[in-house]
Amino acid sequence: MPDDRFEFIKLEFDSYTAPLIKHRLWHQSQFIEEQPSGKLTLTMQFELSPDLESWIMRWMPHVRIRSPKTLQRSVMKKMEEGLALMAS
Repeated sequence: MPDDRFEFIKLEFDSYTAPLIKHRLWHQSQFIEEQPSGKLTLTMQFELSPDLESWIMRWMPHVRIRSPKTLQRSVMKKMEEGLALMAS
């Protein structure tokens, strides 16, 4: 029976960061697909959480959240809040 807390996360890393990502096991469900451009797509089934968001933000600006959109919006909101705090 599938666990509804977990979602398929799809992240695209640029060619600069791809070598750092592809040689490591980040999660037992991960699937890595290398692109001809040197970019890398990391797909895994993971629970959405502040820890996941923090891990993704660690790779900014070298990562793009492809799915789910809820994760993309949440990370963008946190980044916008951080930028607003720095500007005040």
